[in-house]
Amino acid sequence: MDNTQSFIDSAAFVRRCGVYDFSLTSKEKAELSGKFMRRLKTILDAESVKYTDESLASVIIKYVPDWRRVINEVQRYSTSGTLEVGKAL
Repeated sequence: MDNTQSFIDSAAFVRRCGVYDFSLTSKEKAELSGKFMRRLKTILDAESVKYTDESLASVIIKYVPDWRRVINEVQRYSTSGTLEVGKAL
């Protein structure tokens, strides 16, 4: 174990920092995914990128709740002007 790891594991560090739980329930994931899908549709429409709800949903489902990753993957799979996830996911 290096010095950084032992510092992070120390009780003093934990006492000085807040501990946050970022886990989501299934219901919360579904709600956030729906909101994010609507936002992505707005972005893709503004950029004239063709997509299907199924292809967009597959990217979101794969990477939820890493929204930055979702955006990066959608951008990666739509360089041709059409969101083409195919067998990549």
